[in-house]
Amino acid sequence: MNATKIFPNRSTEKVRSHFFVLTFVCLFVLFFFNSEVRAAPDTKKVLSSFTSFNANNLHPVKAILDDDWRYRINQDADYGVSQTQFELGYQFNQWQVGVGSRIEHYLVTNSDSAKLYKYSKTQFPQSLATQGTSFDLDIQYKMLRARKLWLAHLFEYGHNLRITNKFNYWDPRAFRESKLVGLVNYDGATTGLATMEESYTHKNLLKRPDQKNWNNGQGFSWDLFLHWQISKNTMVSIDLINLFNQVDFDGVGYSKGELNSSTTYRDEQGILRFNPNYRGVEQEITQRLRMPTEQKTTVSYASGSLQYFLEHHNHHLTTTTKMGISKYARWADSEYKLELAYEARHSALHLGVSNEWLSLAMMSDDINLSEAEVIELTLYAKFRF
Repeated sequence: MNATKIFPNRSTEKVRSHFFVLTFVCLFVLFFFNSEVRAAPDTKKVLSSFTSFNANNLHPVKAILDDDWRYRINQDADYGVSQTQFELGYQFNQWQVGVGSRIEHYLVTNSDSAKLYKYSKTQFPQSLATQGTSFDLDIQYKMLRARKLWLAHLFEYGHNLRITNKFNYWDPRAFRESKLVGLVNYDGATTGLATMEESYTHKNLLKRPDQKNWNNGQGFSWDLFLHWQISKNTMVSIDLINLFNQVDFDGVGYSKGELNSSTTYRDEQGILRFNPNYRGVEQEITQRLRMPTEQKTTVSYASGSLQYFLEHHNHHLTTTTKMGISKYARWADSEYKLELAYEARHSALHLGVSNEWLSLAMMSDDINLSEAEVIELTLYAKFRF
């Protein structure tokens, strides 16, 4: 896994930001000032949505949430991603306005780091103390938790293309960006040396206390949604989340230096732990954060009451590709849409059901959810006036 995907350099971000701004200006000029642009039909409704995508190749999702590390670490363990969002809004004709929140976690690591973390939470196997072993430590982590206000505008170009521009104002509540690289040896005692760099507002590797003003900041982002009816039976939709975004903090904690893990002790259970010594700088800095762009492309083809679809979703550190079929059916004087799909990358099953006011879908790579490493849940509700 390439770590630069989580931590892009400043010059790359600058070029990307200018490209996104230029793209938006061109779309604005093309669509808002073209005589064929048509406003959305007269509509008034309340909108609500909850989406959560969690995937990793280290450990079952539930075990990670429970901080339960009794399971075996996968040999190819190198990433983890979690994206959860809630929104509540109101639509009046072509305008939408609302509030929401979002939590994002991104982790790039390796199996050695995951095993070392597991042993620090449980205990080192006796065989490792006998023969001795080394752990290649490489952990890169980014997290953002924020609330937001959002405004969206929907319009149609001709009769086949619908475009939604969505603008978000972010109120960040927590942030962390950590890098830890080094080598740890274990032969009954733990020794090692690692370099670290970390920006944070609350939780941090050195367990330093936070300051109340460290979550002061603001941010902006732009999302773009396109739906194109290519023919009577064929539809293409593209969703671009965080197409352009930045979050600025007035001040955050910052540490950069070396950790020496030669100091060990035994806890109340008699398990040998290591207590790293730190040497480096600690200060407060301003911070500008940019989160990864999330991209989803869906192609569907309708034939009678059946619809076939292919969906590719880029979640930054991993992707999902769903191939499925949906069927419309009537029950109790209402029309329902039933979905069944197979996700190829993670060998996961997707099931969904929806009607005119509610949509529910779930995906998992294991029928036993406590063993699943990929879990996705989406819920949409709308109430017309």
